[in-house]
Amino acid sequence: MIPFRFHNPVNVVFGRGAAANVGQEAVQYGRKALLVYGQASLKQSGLYDRLVLSLQQAGVAVVPFGNVQANPLLSHARQGIALAKAEGCDLVVAAGGGSVLDTAKGIAGGAGCDIDPWDVLSKGTPFTTALPLVTVLTVPAAGSEMNCGFVLTDDVASGIKGGGFGGSPVFPKVSILDPETTLSVPPGYMTYACADVMSHLLEKYFTASSTWTPVQDRLIEGLVLAAMECLAAIHADPDALSPREAFMWNATLAWNGLPPCGLGGSTPAHLIEHGLSAVFPRIAHGEGLALIQPTWLRWFAMRSPARPARFARAVFGVDVACDTLAGVEGARRYLDFLARFGGPRDWSGCGVAEADLAAVARSASQLAQVWGMADAYPEPLILEILKMALSANLKPAPVDAS
Repeated sequence: MIPFRFHNPVNVVFGRGAAANVGQEAVQYGRKALLVYGQASLKQSGLYDRLVLSLQQAGVAVVPFGNVQANPLLSHARQGIALAKAEGCDLVVAAGGGSVLDTAKGIAGGAGCDIDPWDVLSKGTPFTTALPLVTVLTVPAAGSEMNCGFVLTDDVASGIKGGGFGGSPVFPKVSILDPETTLSVPPGYMTYACADVMSHLLEKYFTASSTWTPVQDRLIEGLVLAAMECLAAIHADPDALSPREAFMWNATLAWNGLPPCGLGGSTPAHLIEHGLSAVFPRIAHGEGLALIQPTWLRWFAMRSPARPARFARAVFGVDVACDTLAGVEGARRYLDFLARFGGPRDWSGCGVAEADLAAVARSASQLAQVWGMADAYPEPLILEILKMALSANLKPAPVDAS
């Protein structure tokens, strides 16, 4: 294994009804909160009013800051920073999914010091201080509730969608995981959430530079199988709380830094997807990953088959002796699994034409420069991988029983 240091300071409060205690948690860190949230769904569900009431009853004043969109924008985060400073907020409370939590991290860091969020994402400059952050998760997928990472699109200048780590100041102080808040998330969107979770778990599993890691491998394979089991159960009974409860914790574990410890590796599917959703903000991050991760895996299995073959056999029960054929078949079953629950099978399922792919590759290659992946993933290679997901290029995986 590669030597590593693992530290995660987030205080997780997990359980049904836990969101009602946000005021008791938040008042430990401040008395005036910028409440960051997304679109209308939080208010329509009644959760917004319950959170405001809990905060106010605990003695925390609330400054609302809504309208965070999916694939959140740098300009909006900067507006939140200005508002937090103008109102004298000493705390940030985020209620929503990954986009809301990511925006809140940019606001908490930018309002707490003189470092702009884009300097963090484009130059790797971490925040030195930040306003305390408390999160209430409503869409389990991104894992932002238990890490210091965040993603914003620079809609001001470059158009690049940047992702990075803000440093220890923007780890949430408390993250409240209340499974009841997820009941308003439709099963179709939970498919996209599952695609994100599986990608978080598998990216470094596939690209690991360590050669013998049975602990990490078994942990990751088990979490992937659990995510798949939960998704099937959610689609079978959308109102059942137990599968959503298990999925919520699975999603948090997937991206809290623990599973890939000691593996090394990189995140090429996330790199390519960030290029996609920078060009097409209407495409949900998980929707893009539902197509890009299995497509990348098919490409990778034909070049470095050992890890894809292990995955295919351990997760999908592929019984093929040849590692390359097993890995390619595993990629096919991966795509099929997500498509069975509403994921796209090709670019037409995302509303993307072949002519659009060059712009996506260009956007992803710009991010590759920031992430130090430009040598491994130059623009022509990214375009080659993207074209593998065109319907004309999706051929049945070869099967060989030998």
